[in-house]
This record gives sequence, structure tokens and C-alpha cells, in this order.
Amino acid sequence: MQEDNHLELPNNIDECHNLIKELSKKINELTHRLQLLTKQKYGKKAEDLNVEQLKIVFEELKNEYPELDLTQFEEQKIDEVTKVSKTSGGGRRITQSNNKIETKVITHELNDESLICPDCQIPRVECGSVTTSELDYIPAKLIILEHKQIKYACKKCKASVLLAPKPEMPAIEKGAPSFSLLSNIITSKYADHLPLYRQEQIFERLGVSIPRSSMCRWLGVIADKLEPVYNAIKQNILESNVVQADETPLKYLQEKKAGKANYGYIWTYIGDKNHNYVAYAFHTDRSGINPDKFLSTYIGYLQTDGYTGYNRVNSKDGMKSLACWAHARRKFTEALNNNKVHASYALLEIGKLYAIERKIKDLDEDEKLKIRKLEAIPILNSFKEWLIKMKIKYSTNEPFDKAISYALKYFDKLTVYTEQGYLSIDNNMAERNIRPIAIGRKNWMFLGNEGAGKTFAILSSLVNSCKMNDINVYEYIKDAIEKLTINPKVNISELLPLNWQKNSTKQD
Repeated sequence: MQEDNHLELPNNIDECHNLIKELSKKINELTHRLQLLTKQKYGKKAEDLNVEQLKIVFEELKNEYPELDLTQFEEQKIDEVTKVSKTSGGGRRITQSNNKIETKVITHELNDESLICPDCQIPRVECGSVTTSELDYIPAKLIILEHKQIKYACKKCKASVLLAPKPEMPAIEKGAPSFSLLSNIITSKYADHLPLYRQEQIFERLGVSIPRSSMCRWLGVIADKLEPVYNAIKQNILESNVVQADETPLKYLQEKKAGKANYGYIWTYIGDKNHNYVAYAFHTDRSGINPDKFLSTYIGYLQTDGYTGYNRVNSKDGMKSLACWAHARRKFTEALNNNKVHASYALLEIGKLYAIERKIKDLDEDEKLKIRKLEAIPILNSFKEWLIKMKIKYSTNEPFDKAISYALKYFDKLTVYTEQGYLSIDNNMAERNIRPIAIGRKNWMFLGNEGAGKTFAILSSLVNSCKMNDINVYEYIKDAIEKLTINPKVNISELLPLNWQKNSTKQD
């Protein structure tokens, strides 16, 4: 067996002890990371403590924190777990998400022979009916719209030839796709995360060959056409009192090196409830220049996860930075295996803050602010004192210590949400709008090139802004493309998803 020349063991006993401590620390760190990765891949995504976890740690918590009242929390959690679901089961009832589903009535009648009553020998008469429903599916199909423009000429002079006009211009110059086909491709890719190669296969089954390269080119053309609407969404977000931001990596292929992929980043920006849109921006790096450029004209609250890339924009006059309690809570969730009792206590205290938010979610901003001042601030003050004590007691580099350090580092920013009723306790809205990117990433894997990032950002912004506001993505995209094609000087504000929805409702 070959001797390992790289491992040099010290001869001094103290040095051996130090080495064992370092190795033990490294083993604990790697074990913790393995547990996190295993949970991420196979475990449940919820970050709250469940009843079974609490049963294990309750006695230890009561011993460590005798002043802690767990009765109300235990009853609440057990009630949530044992609550009978009111969702419908596997019955025959059909629930429509809108009123646009066509109903076709099929009437079943008896023949003349069956109508005769066996006792009286006279025909039975109709006395009612029994109705059952089944949901039918009509497969999608493609049709060719052949525009035949009739020529007209003067019968006498054979001149003054006039061609009947077409009702609309083509969506793609010298291209074949209609507005509805383009909208379907965009909806399928950006709302349903269906890669172009799968759409190519679907169209092939429908009897038409549409190469993915053609669809890719079409998406770029339509993104350029819709860019003014994207810019209007961005401007609308910048008028918010508070903007939430987040970012996630996304691979893109290098144009100069075939088959080589680099990591870029999709940045997400969410407006407040009065500017309820999302705008994405693609960049090839994670530099703080990117959010600074996007938010160059913005003044207000900015809520993020604490990433230092936002420090540049937060340093501007008039900016106020908020941190995210969901991220702080996640750190303590990750520390449960390292220090179950104290991490559980932290999660219970953070849970109190979220319980207040659930209680006030339907109140107006003034009432929210009043209750936060009255109930949340005392909890925050007490929790900060506890964090400081724990930091003194646990000064290692273990997961629990990291959770403590994270919470203390951003604590002032974590309390900013109590300043205004319209602020949120966490950055979850931005994270929810990062999720479609993550789902899509698993399907189409990467962007074809750096330029495709702009197309992706524009079309994803419009699609997900519609989804945020329960707007039919297909109908909106189809109508927006059509209006911009027929009249490039159309009022762009009318094509903002919420304004479009209002106008569509009036017309209906």
C-alpha cells in the first residue's frame, strides 16, 4: 500500500488535540452541509416547526426557558395539522375557473316503444330530468389562414386596379405565425415552462414543422415589439413606496465558445400593492452596478436578503433598506440539528412576529402600524437581548452561531418593517417570482446566448405580471402583440396588464 506523504501528524500532544478539534469542526461543518443538501433534495420545503418536532423539544424548552408559554402555540399547531380539509375530493362536480367554458347539452330520450306504460298501456309523459356532467377535451389544432385579396379593375378602361386590403398586418414581417400562434408559444414557454424543442414536437404531431430556430427568432422579434410595455412596467414599479428585489443564477451559452456555458443572473424587482408588477433584468454578473442602474431613479424602501450587491443603491440619499425575516428564520431552521433547543426558541419567537402579521393582514395600513408598534416591537426588543446573550455564549463557527450572527448583523434592518403599515415582514413576494425562473431552468436548462437574456427578461416580466394579477396570459399577450402591430403608436399605458384588464372588463 502506498504511503500518504501529504498527511503530516504532529508529535506534540497539544498540537494533536488542536488538529483533532479542527478536524472535528470540519466534520461537523460538512455533516451540516450534507444534511442541508439532503433536506433540500428529499425533505419538505416548509421551514416552520411541526408538532412532532415540538413534542421532542418541548420539555427541554420548558426547562431552559421556564417563562415561555408554549400552550397557545402547541394548540395552534395541532389545530393546523388536525384540521379537516375542506377541499373537494374525487367527486363528479366540475369547477370552472372562469365562465368561458362552453356547455353542450346532450338530451337522452326514450324511443316510442319504451314510452308505453306496462300497466296502463298508454305513453308516458315527461315529468322532469336528471343531469350529470363530464368534462370533454377537444385537441388543439393548427389551421392555415389563407388571405386572398381580390383585385378590382375598371371594366371599361381596364385600369385603376385596386387590391382589397387585409384587415391586419403580419405579426412577423415576411413570417407565417399569427398573433394567436405567437401568444401560444410565449405562454407555453414562459408561463408553462415548455422548452421550444418540446413545442416543436407538439407542432409536428399536429401536422406542421416549425423549427425551434424559427420560434426562437420570433420570440426575439416579439420581445422587441413588447419592450415599450416592459419599460412602462419598470417605470410603474419605480413609483412604488417599497420595492422588493432578489436574484438567481441562470446559465447562458457563450457565442465565441461553442458548447461552453457561463453563469449570468436574473434580477427580480417587485412593486408595492399599488404597483403590482414584476420586472426581470438579465446580466452576465452579480455586480452591484446592476441594481444600481435599474433603480437609478428610485427613492424609497428597498427590501432584499442582505446581499452586499445592493449596498451601492442603498447608499443613495432617501433610500431605506429592509432585511427579510424569512431569511433570518431559515438560518435558525438550518441550525436545528446543531442546537435544537435554542434554535427552536428562536423559531418560536420569530413565529410570534408572523402570527401578528397573519392577524393584521386584512387591516388597513394605519391599523397594521398601530398593532406592530404595540405587539411586535416588544418582541423584537426582547429577542435582540436574547441574541446578544447567545452570541456571547456561542462564539464558534457552528450553524447556530452563524444564525445568531446573521440576525444581529441585520437586526436594525429587520425591524424597519414596523415603521410603515405598507411594509412587509419578509421578501417572500420576490422569492415567489424567482420560483418560475427556477422551474423553467429545470426544463430549458440555459439561454441560447447573452442576447437571449433580454428576450427572456421582457417576456417573463409580462407573463408573470399577468399571473400575479390573475390575468389570462394568452389573451393578454395576443391582444398586446396585435395592437402594437396594427398601431405602433398605441397608448402604451393602456397595455399595462392591470389597465388592459380594466378595459377588457368594460368591453365584456
